[in-house]
Amino acid sequence: MDDLERFLASEPQPEEPPRRRRPLGWVFPALGLLLSGALLGQQWPDVEYLFSSPAPLDLGAPGDYHLERARAGAFARIAGRLSPEGSHYTRGLFHRELVPFLDAPVLLDRPEPAAGNTPVQGAPSVAEGRLEPESADRRFDAVIRYFLTRDELAPPGRHAGTAHVWILTEGQRPWHLGASAAWLAWLLALVLFNVGWLWRRLAR
Repeated sequence: MDDLERFLASEPQPEEPPRRRRPLGWVFPALGLLLSGALLGQQWPDVEYLFSSPAPLDLGAPGDYHLERARAGAFARIAGRLSPEGSHYTRGLFHRELVPFLDAPVLLDRPEPAAGNTPVQGAPSVAEGRLEPESADRRFDAVIRYFLTRDELAPPGRHAGTAHVWILTEGQRPWHLGASAAWLAWLLALVLFNVGWLWRRLAR
């Protein structure tokens, strides 16, 4: 070691200035976590359905229905005759229709058939999808009352094994990586990002 190196080694090393702590540096990640957590909480039933069993809950067929098995958020299957009359509506960019089962208090929410591909009404049908009670979506109350008054939809009651009219949304399947799954994955990633951001702020 030469003289210069010994001289430099003997010199006291300057201390690093203390980091300036930002007293409110945790506010923005905390707000982000609160907002993203609230959004994810609103979508939690969708998260539970996405990761639910892919085996459908069998609600039976004409003459052997088991509506007592029905539960909100289940992936279910039902067979029966559909009414020749349906109600059409639009969800976002998609055209859908509501068709009642004649022999069960179940309303089928399905994509609107393409022109020239209209199903044979009254023929036996089997539908699978997400099951929810009518109370989960009050938008369809007027449609349900209309079909009930015209005897196009079997009424609920003790004889039917359920106190609800159930809405079966065809096309929604567990473990199906569609647009809804992508939205839920984005929300989950946003929550994890805000957790990490808040942790780094509090650790400083």
